[in-house]
Amino acid sequence: MKRKLILAGIFVSGLILVLIWVQGGFHSKVRGGRTVLPEKKEPAVKTIKVEPSRSAGLVSVPGSVVSREVARVAARAQGYVIEIKADAGEKVTKGRELLRIDSKEMVEREAQAKATLESAEAESSTAGKDVERFKGLFEKGAIARKQLDDVTTRYETTKAAESKARAALEEARTMLSYAVVTAPFDGIVGERDVNTGDLVTPGRLLFTVYRPDTNELVAAVGEQYAPFLTEGTKVTVRIPSIDLKQDTTIREVVPQRDVKTRTITVKA
Repeated sequence: MKRKLILAGIFVSGLILVLIWVQGGFHSKVRGGRTVLPEKKEPAVKTIKVEPSRSAGLVSVPGSVVSREVARVAARAQGYVIEIKADAGEKVTKGRELLRIDSKEMVEREAQAKATLESAEAESSTAGKDVERFKGLFEKGAIARKQLDDVTTRYETTKAAESKARAALEEARTMLSYAVVTAPFDGIVGERDVNTGDLVTPGRLLFTVYRPDTNELVAAVGEQYAPFLTEGTKVTVRIPSIDLKQDTTIREVVPQRDVKTRTITVKA
């Protein structure tokens, strides 16, 4: 019994020593106080004043080369195309024939109008002579006033018919001239929209002719660049397909914006 008590006492004493060791009882103590860290130096910073400035930039936008003077030549008479004398890409001079329309019916119409006018002129001439003759008879008292009035009315009717026939002849000749379509000015045929044998009617587009010396670049530019786009601003035009690079100036800035693409049209 005594032996068990001694062993228990030794065990308890060992346990106490272990707890004291875990708590740091056998290590030297650090005196309490404030820990002073070494002073950290801030790096030197140089400050500058920020001011707005404008710098030159380069903006490239695609565009199209178009002519300011373009004529869309349309038919003015009805008929079948019997001959085409110009094609796309061909240079033409003012008045040069571009195509011919079958004019047989127009020629017949002109001949008929001419015959009608000749007949009306003959009747008018006869009626005029009758008026002069009846005036003389009336002055002599050989005929009544009514007879002179009837002859005068007939003369006026024939003169009206003559004027109408002359106008019809002029119209027939004008329509006959429309059978030959000519170039409106010196230029280049841009498009040909008709073939031999086509039946054309007034208003049908036949050719597009343009002046090459009025070509210009038309581009749609973002509206954010509007403050920098004014007439006379220098720009550079490049056309890689023909290896062209040319300096020019803006000729026109269309103020109307495209609400869908948010762009403005610039012409140079």
